Amino acid sequence: MGCGCDAGQDYTLRTVEGMASRGTSFQTHESLLLFTYHFWKRLIDIIEFL
Repeated sequence: MGCGCDAGQDYTLRTVEGMASRGTSFQTHESLLLFTYHFWKRLIDIIEFL
């Protein structure tokens, strides 16, 4: 059984792959992953708060 996280991870992976195919720098990938990490972390915090 997969959780709702799977869809988010798939989307992130596709976004990173799309950026890679456009030839963007690795630094951009790193900041995107960092942003995604903080986004999910905040989302979980909000859910726990509710």
